[in-house]
Amino acid sequence: MKDAQTNRRPANRVAKVTVWDVLNLTVAEGRKPGEFKEGDRYLVSNLMPNQPNAWMGREAGSEIYLVARPATRWRMLKGDP
Repeated sequence: MKDAQTNRRPANRVAKVTVWDVLNLTVAEGRKPGEFKEGDRYLVSNLMPNQPNAWMGREAGSEIYLVARPATRWRMLKGDP
């Protein structure tokens, strides 16, 4: 996943997200559980750092490691990135 881009901050970071029990996660109506497609956009809340000591800044090429929890919420966004 990539970090969100705003007018003030470029999307420099890449996130590695671990989703436990992905086959029981439905992210959009009409999709099979665990089905993610390249290019989909989501607003995701309630992720936790997986490796807090490995957290990088906002420089180009930075990576962060996150893990989904049972309380993580996925909302599919429509439209062009």
